[in-house]
Amino acid sequence: MKVLSCTFIFVVTLAISTGNTTQVLKFGTSVRDYIMFSPNMEAFTSQFSVCSWVKKLKTDGYPFWFHYKSTSISNEIRIADNGYSGMFSSYYLYKVDQLGITPGTWYHYCMCWSVSSNTADVYHNGIKVGSITTPAEKRLETVGTLALGQIQTFVTNLYVDSNRYTFGGELYKLNMFSKKFSAEEVRAMFQAGICSDIEKTHGSYRQLTWESIIQRRGIGNVQKVASDIPSQELLEIEIAEARRELRETLTVLEKLNLTGTGTGTGIGKNGRDRDFAGTGTVAGTGTVTGTGIATGTGTE
Repeated sequence: MKVLSCTFIFVVTLAISTGNTTQVLKFGTSVRDYIMFSPNMEAFTSQFSVCSWVKKLKTDGYPFWFHYKSTSISNEIRIADNGYSGMFSSYYLYKVDQLGITPGTWYHYCMCWSVSSNTADVYHNGIKVGSITTPAEKRLETVGTLALGQIQTFVTNLYVDSNRYTFGGELYKLNMFSKKFSAEEVRAMFQAGICSDIEKTHGSYRQLTWESIIQRRGIGNVQKVASDIPSQELLEIEIAEARRELRETLTVLEKLNLTGTGTGTGIGKNGRDRDFAGTGTVAGTGTVTGTGIATGTGTE
């Protein structure tokens, strides 16, 4: 009797489909390309978190994508994609080039504030990059207007003389929550990935929702456009298909009277962890490939 030792290498390849699977808000670059409305801000007077996926496209000026002003204060909340985050009379400016914000790619942003802490923490891709100290006992005013894609002024309502403040980029899953997220909660939101629905797990805290924002009518060149972000449903279908292919591969090995184990690993562009063949990552657009080794013994 001779004992044979066999090694089989198998490859699991998962191609994430592209196409019109997800809609995002895309803003033009003129001074009249914006969304403006007066939301109910009562839930945010003592604490809030503003979180969104942002695609930076402009490389100059102060591209503001979120600006809330009240009837008494022009700068309640201001957020630009050049690293500027402001609240009341204070602001924080971090260097976007040092954080790897590349024009044309998505990044995750959160500003989390509470009156009890007198602090607004700023997060980029799940990492705290700075804080804004706010006046003691100062609360957010509840009567005002919110502009997306442009900054407002106290008197004329909009800067109409310069496009240096226009956003000109894209937003996805912009939500405002009536609680100050912890660092762990922000990190979990980023790690869940752009395709996840993790924001919905915060339930009633999600007071200003992406679903309502994307239905708002824009002024000028503001469009709902198809993005290459795959939907959650599409990801689940693709992952299920990869698992099916792995099961078929293991079945073939069993018929050859071999036993063994194998894993498939891969890296996707958006960094969302997904178990598709043992352990692995599936996210974004492109092809994820994993390689594993199955070993065993048989008799002849």
